[in-house]
Amino acid sequence: MPYLNPIDIMKFLMSHHPSLVVGGIKDPTLRSQHLQAFWEAYKENHPHHPVFREHEHGLCRVIPMCYHGDEGRGKRRGNTTVLSMESVLGIYTGWNLQIGKHSCTSCCPPPSALNKFPARSATTCGRWDSHIEALQTNMKGHSYLQHYPLYVLPGAMYKEHRSLLDACLSTMSLQFRQAFFDGFEDNQGHVWFLAIVGFKGDLKFFARAGYLQRSFEHVGRVRNLEMCHECLGGSSEYPFEEVTSDTPKWIQTIYSQRPWVNEPPLLKIPYHPNEPERQMKKDCFHLCKVGIYRDFVACSILWLLSVGYFGHDGDVDTKLGRAYKVFYLFCSTTGRTPGLRSFNKNFFNFPKLSSFGWANTKGSDTMHLVAWIKVLCVSCKNDLLSQEHLEAINLISFTADAASTFFRRVNSHGLFLTFHCGVALWADLRSFIRGYAALAHLSFTKLKFPGFSMKPKLHLLRHLEHDIFTILSNPNCRFLWNPIAHGCEMNEDFIGRACRLSRKCSTQLLCQRVLQSILLKADFLNRRWQQFGPRSCGRSSKSKAAQRIRGK
Repeated sequence: MPYLNPIDIMKFLMSHHPSLVVGGIKDPTLRSQHLQAFWEAYKENHPHHPVFREHEHGLCRVIPMCYHGDEGRGKRRGNTTVLSMESVLGIYTGWNLQIGKHSCTSCCPPPSALNKFPARSATTCGRWDSHIEALQTNMKGHSYLQHYPLYVLPGAMYKEHRSLLDACLSTMSLQFRQAFFDGFEDNQGHVWFLAIVGFKGDLKFFARAGYLQRSFEHVGRVRNLEMCHECLGGSSEYPFEEVTSDTPKWIQTIYSQRPWVNEPPLLKIPYHPNEPERQMKKDCFHLCKVGIYRDFVACSILWLLSVGYFGHDGDVDTKLGRAYKVFYLFCSTTGRTPGLRSFNKNFFNFPKLSSFGWANTKGSDTMHLVAWIKVLCVSCKNDLLSQEHLEAINLISFTADAASTFFRRVNSHGLFLTFHCGVALWADLRSFIRGYAALAHLSFTKLKFPGFSMKPKLHLLRHLEHDIFTILSNPNCRFLWNPIAHGCEMNEDFIGRACRLSRKCSTQLLCQRVLQSILLKADFLNRRWQQFGPRSCGRSSKSKAAQRIRGK
């Protein structure tokens, strides 16, 4: 079966296009300095990574990478699995160096949040501060430029051969291991190494690739079962719904037991000697935008509808039609272009009054709805139907503000956040979790409304909050890893493009043709980027760059 060896990919890239892998930086000295700066900041967030033991004196020769796996729609209504790896250092790093972009100075965390952390040391990482602040994520530009395909597996192929995906994961893991310990040479004889800093994907793929016995698929409906791959949450002793306490019971069980019985192939990848499941990263996109945020927006809208804020006449679908018109007016006024065409009971998964609704939205539409709910709450308070509604409306407004501010903050920062920005981010995430949990409690006790369900993704979001708090509690830590760097938005774009190609290729040569097509497109994008700069490879400037090329 055709596939691409990650070592061969890295050999070629470091020999001919090293700037694609190391932040779009063309100067070799600057590349080495920014690699060293990356590892200096990363050590504050993950000091137990084997790279600091194996390559302690040669970190400027170690390239950080992530790998990703997921399924997309393939031929004949089947699924196509795509495994890929990606550069962590975004190509806009070099662009920031050219334009002299400075670090953030606008984040002001609330004093109540700052008081929970010790004072900072003034000397840690001082030498590399300017380099660290210039580092960018790979969330900008074309996904083909910084994501490299390894395997394309049509659903018919790995359903016929059940062990095929496991074999591919095992081969890939061994190659990553070889690249970490033995390295590879570029065309000038320089030896480079590759270090994995995260495994990205949705919870379903994690459960499949990691042989997980504790995952969201095991949430008990009758009995309380362990459902988290990081802790023992879900059992009767450690309820996973406990998210508002500063010290929930399940915190003491984090990484205490492995979540598998049979060891998965991923253990071959050097990551953490005692807690290998750490490499399965918590993804803000799947946890929030297509996760708990969808429950929040649906339940907020449905509750406002149920108490009469979209009129009292007509059935539920009629009221939802009125709500959509208000939402459409908001989008037209604010210059938004949602993909939604209507609201109905099927869209909100609300077949009957006792159902816990959730919105079947894409990530971008979820954020449009969150922004609308913030404005809608102001309107409802100005025309309050009952004083009893005020508490719930204030909570919805507070939670929606925290939800939108959290993503605005992670998207406006680079690969690492300074301490004050990190505290502000932690406060936003904490506010959303507590606001959502308060709404769930209020719905059950006072509103008597089936809404704001406590789901595993909220529990994992609480894990993310705990991770951020633990890192920032270290008095020597001055930089926080940006959670959006492990987000899957660009990976979803990459998967979608690869799967569209798979639907157009011959079944017999599907794997080979998809890989070839991606590489051809990536080569064109690289030449365009080298000629016109990073801005020419964004999705919005595609036609403009093409006009320049035709003009030449």
